[in-house]
Amino acid sequence: MAAIFLSLTAAILLAAWRFPAGYPKRVLGILAAVCAAAAMGLFWQMLSVSGGPDAGMELAQLYFPCAVYGLVILAGGAMGLAGWCPGKKRG
Repeated sequence: MAAIFLSLTAAILLAAWRFPAGYPKRVLGILAAVCAAAAMGLFWQMLSVSGGPDAGMELAQLYFPCAVYGLVILAGGAMGLAGWCPGKKRG
């Protein structure tokens, strides 16, 4: 289930990247951040149910995946904020 949420998040971020600043970019950016947070929660729950990371493998099995989820959450939040900043008008 976490992989489905992460795939959905990647698709939403790509769609948000293609839109110019405005309402769609705001909505898609925030939606991507929410989906990534849900995927991270599901990953965390799956890891806790399975007994946690192996001894000595915390970096590869817990910290690195959570860091990736965190970066995706930050990217979605940045896309959401970019929707409010139209930038320079040309012409």
